[in-house]
Amino acid sequence: MRRIILLMIAFIGLSAMVYSQNQEDKPYGGETLIEIRKKLPKKYTIVLEQGLRYRNNFEDYDRLSTRIRLDKKINKHIKLGAYYKLVYRDKFYSKHTESGRISLDTNYMQPRHRMAVQASLYYGFNGFEISLRERLEASIWERYKRHRPGSVIIDTLLLETKIELRSKLELSYKIPKTKLGLYAFAEPYLHLNRDDTPLLSRGNLGLGSNYRINKSHRLTAQYRYRYRAREVEINDITHLFTIAYSFRF
Repeated sequence: MRRIILLMIAFIGLSAMVYSQNQEDKPYGGETLIEIRKKLPKKYTIVLEQGLRYRNNFEDYDRLSTRIRLDKKINKHIKLGAYYKLVYRDKFYSKHTESGRISLDTNYMQPRHRMAVQASLYYGFNGFEISLRERLEASIWERYKRHRPGSVIIDTLLLETKIELRSKLELSYKIPKTKLGLYAFAEPYLHLNRDDTPLLSRGNLGLGSNYRINKSHRLTAQYRYRYRAREVEINDITHLFTIAYSFRF
Protein backbone atom coordinates (compact mmCIF):
# COMPACT_ATOMS: atom_id res chain seq x y z
CA MET A 1 0.00 0.00 0.00
CA ARG A 2 2.90 2.37 0.70
CA ARG A 3 4.20 1.89 -2.84
CA ILE A 4 0.76 2.72 -4.22
CA ILE A 5 0.59 5.97 -2.24
CA LEU A 6 4.12 7.00 -3.30
CA LEU A 7 3.35 6.19 -6.93
CA MET A 8 0.19 8.29 -6.91
CA ILE A 9 1.91 11.20 -5.12
CA ALA A 10 4.71 11.20 -7.72
CA PHE A 11 2.19 11.06 -10.54
CA ILE A 12 0.11 13.95 -9.17
CA GLY A 13 3.25 15.97 -8.44
CA LEU A 14 4.50 15.57 -12.00
CA SER A 15 1.10 16.59 -13.35
CA ALA A 16 1.06 19.69 -11.15
CA MET A 17 4.57 20.62 -12.25
CA VAL A 18 3.83 20.52 -15.98
CA TYR A 19 0.53 22.32 -15.37
CA SER A 20 2.24 25.26 -13.67
CA GLN A 21 4.94 25.55 -16.35
CA ASN A 22 2.70 25.53 -19.43
CA GLN A 23 -0.31 27.70 -18.74
CA GLU A 24 -0.09 29.45 -22.13
CA ASP A 25 0.09 26.45 -24.47
CA LYS A 26 -1.99 24.08 -22.33
CA PRO A 27 -0.88 20.86 -24.08
CA TYR A 28 -1.46 18.59 -21.08
CA GLY A 29 -4.39 16.32 -20.35
CA GLY A 30 -5.48 13.69 -17.86
CA GLU A 31 -7.54 10.52 -18.02
CA THR A 32 -9.10 8.17 -15.49
CA LEU A 33 -10.14 4.64 -16.47
CA ILE A 34 -12.14 1.99 -14.63
CA GLU A 35 -11.99 -1.52 -16.06
CA ILE A 36 -13.89 -4.69 -15.12
CA ARG A 37 -12.70 -8.06 -16.47
CA LYS A 38 -14.61 -11.32 -16.32
CA LYS A 39 -13.11 -14.66 -17.34
CA LEU A 40 -15.40 -16.86 -19.39
CA PRO A 41 -15.21 -20.54 -20.40
CA LYS A 42 -12.92 -21.67 -23.23
CA LYS A 43 -10.32 -18.96 -22.54
CA TYR A 44 -12.60 -16.03 -23.37
CA THR A 45 -12.53 -12.77 -21.39
CA ILE A 46 -15.05 -9.94 -21.51
CA VAL A 47 -13.87 -6.43 -20.56
CA LEU A 48 -15.98 -3.36 -19.75
CA GLU A 49 -14.12 -0.03 -19.60
CA GLN A 50 -15.32 3.45 -18.61
CA GLY A 51 -13.11 6.47 -19.29
CA LEU A 52 -13.14 10.20 -18.56
CA ARG A 53 -10.62 12.58 -20.14
CA TYR A 54 -9.65 16.22 -19.48
CA ARG A 55 -7.73 18.67 -21.71
CA ASN A 56 -6.16 22.18 -21.60
CA ASN A 57 -3.92 21.39 -18.62
CA PHE A 58 -6.77 19.52 -16.86
CA GLU A 59 -9.08 22.58 -16.93
CA ASP A 60 -11.72 21.40 -19.43
CA TYR A 61 -13.73 18.26 -19.96
CA ASP A 62 -12.69 16.47 -23.19
CA ARG A 63 -14.61 13.21 -23.61
CA LEU A 64 -16.51 10.37 -21.98
CA SER A 65 -16.11 6.84 -23.35
CA THR A 66 -17.50 3.34 -22.80
CA ARG A 67 -15.92 0.25 -24.35
CA ILE A 68 -16.87 -3.43 -24.32
CA ARG A 69 -14.28 -5.91 -25.58
CA LEU A 70 -14.17 -9.68 -26.04
CA ASP A 71 -10.78 -11.44 -25.99
CA LYS A 72 -9.87 -15.01 -26.89
CA LYS A 73 -6.58 -16.51 -25.68
CA ILE A 74 -5.38 -18.96 -28.31
CA ASN A 75 -2.25 -20.00 -26.37
CA LYS A 76 0.38 -18.33 -24.19
CA HIS A 77 1.75 -16.42 -27.18
CA ILE A 78 -1.38 -15.38 -29.13
CA LYS A 79 -4.56 -13.49 -28.20
CA LEU A 80 -7.38 -12.23 -30.43
CA GLY A 81 -9.94 -9.54 -29.63
CA ALA A 82 -12.75 -7.31 -30.87
CA TYR A 83 -14.54 -4.34 -29.33
CA TYR A 84 -17.15 -1.62 -29.68
CA LYS A 85 -16.52 1.82 -28.18
CA LEU A 86 -18.93 4.74 -27.75
CA VAL A 87 -17.19 8.11 -27.35
CA TYR A 88 -18.84 11.43 -26.50
CA ARG A 89 -16.45 14.30 -27.37
CA ASP A 90 -16.97 17.86 -26.20
CA LYS A 91 -16.83 19.79 -29.50
CA PHE A 92 -17.08 23.53 -30.15
CA TYR A 93 -19.68 24.71 -32.65
CA SER A 94 -20.63 28.17 -34.00
CA LYS A 95 -23.86 28.49 -35.99
CA HIS A 96 -24.18 31.50 -38.33
CA THR A 97 -27.13 33.42 -39.72
CA GLU A 98 -27.44 34.28 -43.41
CA SER A 99 -25.76 37.63 -42.75
CA GLY A 100 -22.75 35.86 -41.23
CA ARG A 101 -23.47 36.76 -37.61
CA ILE A 102 -23.10 34.07 -34.99
CA SER A 103 -26.49 33.06 -33.62
CA LEU A 104 -25.25 30.09 -31.58
CA ASP A 105 -21.82 29.74 -29.97
CA THR A 106 -21.66 26.65 -27.81
CA ASN A 107 -20.20 23.22 -27.16
CA TYR A 108 -22.06 20.02 -27.93
CA MET A 109 -21.50 16.35 -27.15
CA GLN A 110 -20.48 14.67 -30.40
CA PRO A 111 -21.04 10.87 -30.35
CA ARG A 112 -18.51 8.65 -32.12
CA HIS A 113 -18.86 4.91 -32.78
CA ARG A 114 -15.70 2.80 -32.97
CA MET A 115 -15.33 -0.86 -33.89
CA ALA A 116 -12.10 -2.81 -34.01
CA VAL A 117 -10.54 -6.25 -34.36
CA GLN A 118 -7.05 -7.01 -33.11
CA ALA A 119 -4.40 -9.71 -32.70
CA SER A 120 -1.57 -9.74 -30.13
CA LEU A 121 1.65 -11.74 -29.93
CA TYR A 122 3.55 -12.24 -26.63
CA TYR A 123 7.03 -13.54 -25.81
CA GLY A 124 8.61 -13.63 -22.34
CA PHE A 125 12.26 -13.95 -21.29
CA ASN A 126 14.16 -13.33 -18.00
CA GLY A 127 11.36 -11.32 -16.40
CA PHE A 128 10.74 -9.27 -19.57
CA GLU A 129 7.85 -9.58 -21.98
CA ILE A 130 7.70 -8.17 -25.48
CA SER A 131 4.36 -7.89 -27.26
CA LEU A 132 3.15 -6.78 -30.67
CA ARG A 133 -0.50 -5.81 -31.26
CA GLU A 134 -2.10 -5.12 -34.63
CA ARG A 135 -5.50 -3.38 -34.49
CA LEU A 136 -7.79 -2.42 -37.37
CA GLU A 137 -10.15 0.31 -36.13
CA ALA A 138 -13.06 2.09 -37.83
CA SER A 139 -14.67 5.27 -36.44
CA ILE A 140 -17.98 6.80 -37.55
CA TRP A 141 -19.40 10.17 -36.49
CA GLU A 142 -21.37 13.21 -37.69
CA ARG A 143 -19.94 16.72 -37.80
CA TYR A 144 -21.19 20.15 -38.78
CA LYS A 145 -19.94 21.52 -42.12
CA ARG A 146 -20.61 25.01 -43.43
CA HIS A 147 -21.78 25.63 -47.03
CA ARG A 148 -22.02 29.04 -48.75
CA PRO A 149 -24.26 28.75 -51.84
CA GLY A 150 -24.29 32.41 -52.86
CA SER A 151 -25.06 34.73 -49.97
CA VAL A 152 -26.71 31.99 -47.90
CA ILE A 153 -24.85 30.15 -45.11
CA ILE A 154 -26.04 26.62 -44.38
CA ASP A 155 -24.76 24.28 -41.66
CA THR A 156 -25.36 20.58 -42.27
CA LEU A 157 -24.45 17.35 -40.50
CA LEU A 158 -22.17 15.12 -42.57
CA LEU A 159 -21.20 11.52 -41.89
CA GLU A 160 -17.45 11.02 -41.40
CA THR A 161 -15.53 7.75 -41.35
CA LYS A 162 -11.96 6.98 -40.37
CA ILE A 163 -10.14 3.67 -40.75
CA GLU A 164 -6.77 3.20 -39.07
CA LEU A 165 -4.26 0.43 -38.54
CA ARG A 166 -2.81 0.81 -35.05
CA SER A 167 0.36 -1.18 -34.37
CA LYS A 168 1.71 -1.30 -30.83
CA LEU A 169 5.11 -2.61 -29.72
CA GLU A 170 5.51 -2.90 -25.94
CA LEU A 171 8.29 -4.03 -23.61
CA SER A 172 7.38 -4.78 -19.99
CA TYR A 173 9.34 -5.92 -16.94
CA LYS A 174 8.14 -7.48 -13.69
CA ILE A 175 10.37 -6.36 -10.80
CA PRO A 176 11.42 -9.50 -8.85
CA LYS A 177 9.93 -10.07 -5.39
CA THR A 178 7.50 -7.17 -5.82
CA LYS A 179 4.02 -6.59 -7.21
CA LEU A 180 5.28 -3.75 -9.40
CA GLY A 181 5.76 -3.82 -13.17
CA LEU A 182 7.19 -1.30 -15.64
CA TYR A 183 6.54 -0.92 -19.35
CA ALA A 184 7.24 1.26 -22.39
CA PHE A 185 5.56 1.29 -25.80
CA ALA A 186 5.40 2.83 -29.27
CA GLU A 187 2.12 2.97 -31.21
CA PRO A 188 2.00 4.42 -34.77
CA TYR A 189 -1.39 5.00 -36.46
CA LEU A 190 -1.71 4.43 -40.21
CA HIS A 191 -4.66 6.32 -41.76
CA LEU A 192 -6.05 4.09 -44.52
CA ASN A 193 -9.05 5.87 -46.08
CA ARG A 194 -8.18 9.56 -46.58
CA ASP A 195 -6.09 10.87 -49.48
CA ASP A 196 -5.72 14.31 -47.85
CA THR A 197 -4.26 12.86 -44.63
CA PRO A 198 -0.67 11.56 -44.26
CA LEU A 199 -0.39 7.78 -44.02
CA LEU A 200 1.32 8.11 -40.64
CA SER A 201 -1.34 10.43 -39.27
CA ARG A 202 -0.51 10.22 -35.57
CA GLY A 203 0.98 8.00 -32.88
CA ASN A 204 1.88 7.48 -29.23
CA LEU A 205 5.06 7.01 -27.24
CA GLY A 206 4.55 6.06 -23.61
CA LEU A 207 5.76 4.54 -20.39
CA GLY A 208 4.02 3.42 -17.25
CA SER A 209 3.87 1.34 -14.13
CA ASN A 210 1.31 -1.14 -12.83
CA TYR A 211 0.80 -2.42 -9.30
CA ARG A 212 -0.99 -5.67 -8.45
CA ILE A 213 -2.76 -5.09 -5.15
CA ASN A 214 -4.06 -8.66 -5.04
CA LYS A 215 -5.57 -11.24 -7.39
CA SER A 216 -8.55 -9.05 -8.27
CA HIS A 217 -7.36 -5.43 -8.02
CA ARG A 218 -4.70 -3.56 -10.02
CA LEU A 219 -3.62 0.07 -10.47
CA THR A 220 -1.79 1.60 -13.43
CA ALA A 221 -0.16 5.02 -13.95
CA GLN A 222 0.90 6.01 -17.46
CA TYR A 223 2.40 8.91 -19.41
CA ARG A 224 1.79 9.17 -23.16
CA TYR A 225 3.28 11.57 -25.73
CA ARG A 226 0.81 11.98 -28.62
CA TYR A 227 2.31 12.76 -32.04
CA ARG A 228 0.27 14.35 -34.87
CA ALA A 229 1.29 14.87 -38.49
CA ARG A 230 -0.82 18.03 -38.77
CA GLU A 231 -0.27 21.27 -36.85
CA VAL A 232 -1.34 21.10 -33.21
CA GLU A 233 -4.62 22.93 -32.66
CA ILE A 234 -6.41 24.32 -29.62
CA ASN A 235 -7.84 21.59 -27.34
CA ASP A 236 -5.32 19.03 -28.67
CA ILE A 237 -3.66 16.94 -25.96
CA THR A 238 0.05 16.37 -26.54
CA HIS A 239 1.01 14.99 -23.10
CA LEU A 240 -1.54 12.65 -21.54
CA PHE A 241 -1.37 11.31 -17.97
CA THR A 242 -3.58 8.34 -17.11
CA ILE A 243 -4.56 6.56 -13.90
CA ALA A 244 -6.47 3.28 -14.31
CA TYR A 245 -8.10 0.85 -11.90
CA SER A 246 -8.83 -2.75 -12.92
CA PHE A 247 -11.07 -5.29 -11.19
CA ARG A 248 -10.78 -8.93 -12.34
CA PHE A 249 -12.84 -11.94 -11.45
